[in-house]
Amino acid sequence: MFEAVLNGRVGEINRLLESGKAQVDNKNEEGKTALIIAAKEGKKEICELLVSRGCNLDVQANDGSTALIAAASWDMNEICTLLVSHGCNLDVKNSDGFTALMMASHGGNSEVCELLISRGCNADIQNKFGDTALIKAACMGKKHVCELLISRGCNVDIQNKNGNTALIGAIRDGFNDVCELLISRGCNVDLQDNDGCTALIWAAASCNKKVCELLISRGCKIDIQNKHGWTALIKAAWKGDSSKDICDLLISHGCNLDIKNNDGETALIMAARNDFIPTAISLIEAGCDHSLRNNDGTLWGYSALDYMKMKHSTKTKDVQVRILY
Repeated sequence: MFEAVLNGRVGEINRLLESGKAQVDNKNEEGKTALIIAAKEGKKEICELLVSRGCNLDVQANDGSTALIAAASWDMNEICTLLVSHGCNLDVKNSDGFTALMMASHGGNSEVCELLISRGCNADIQNKFGDTALIKAACMGKKHVCELLISRGCNVDIQNKNGNTALIGAIRDGFNDVCELLISRGCNVDLQDNDGCTALIWAAASCNKKVCELLISRGCKIDIQNKHGWTALIKAAWKGDSSKDICDLLISHGCNLDIKNNDGETALIMAARNDFIPTAISLIEAGCDHSLRNNDGTLWGYSALDYMKMKHSTKTKDVQVRILY
């Protein structure tokens, strides 16, 4: 019967079922029923036949997929509607913990998402990685799906097993429009992932000034340190002169210039050690304490000036002059 399903031979399937030579819920070696195969392949007429024959809508294959999960994964919208209208379980998880809503969200299928949500599915279920439908949509840049999920009341601040929120995921993957949406809808901008990084630290590390501005405008805490002691300013200084404008932005909003990370490095030491001269100059002119030393190399550590002297480069002389005078 499975071959007949794949080839769309409705009459043959009907005869096999009528004769009793095949049972409607028989499984193949992958644990898939005829309904699961037909749903994935978009064989709507066969799905209708199997449903009319009383098949079990919620049988799970070896990978945990149901017919609904299969249909949602492959954008078979009409089959999703058929299955839902006949009362299938909306919240079954596959072996990785993905529901039909997660699959539709990941693929940006707002029509199926709307169908499932309108029928009462749980929008905040987490898969084995801790991701929700919103996190999946945000990480894929599916703004329209994010808008739908948020409008239907999903929790915007759920964290996955790495501590990432939808906002952090959108920042890491570079979807500014999704970031703007999440921030405008009141997500917690100061949540920290398992490494202690906030959305602002991630935005600084990604050289994303626009998102840094959005986060600051929403009152995020500028000086939060991650588990390694890094702040957004230290991250921006570490990224070099491509992030000088982010350093300037953070400075203009009153960030603490002299916080040290776990290695004893300030933003100025970081910039000096890596020979990022324009960034170092901005930090010095903002009033960084150039006498501070890190934990590196010697009993006393190194200061920004020490690193400048080590460079023996003509381009460092301007920085040395600014420090000394």
